[in-house]
Amino acid sequence: MGAVIGAFVLLLVVIYMTLSPVLLREPDEAESEASTLLSEKARLLDAIRELDLDLATGKLDDEDHRRLRARYLAEAADVERAIEETAGRVAAPAVEQDEGPAPSTDDEIELEIAARRERLEEKG
Repeated sequence: MGAVIGAFVLLLVVIYMTLSPVLLREPDEAESEASTLLSEKARLLDAIRELDLDLATGKLDDEDHRRLRARYLAEAADVERAIEETAGRVAAPAVEQDEGPAPSTDDEIELEIAARRERLEEKG
């Protein structure tokens, strides 16, 4: 009976030693930075979408919309550059998007915004 308990305890120790590096692993700095940057990019794109919607619904005037949109676009461009720099160090995880994949370059961001603006203008 004592041998069975000893074998069971030894089995638990082996399982713990095998799985602990995987389960208790902290993400390295580059992975953490990439995740933070992707979250920031998603937040900025959502803010731009909200600005466009606020303009379309009359909650925001043209001047404020242009000023805020330009600021968010500049921030998104900075974040995108940082993501590209980080991507060389780590494969970046995907971020779920509500409306399709997120644009990956400044030009694509501008194209997406222009397309959304056209759709909003057609509705209004």
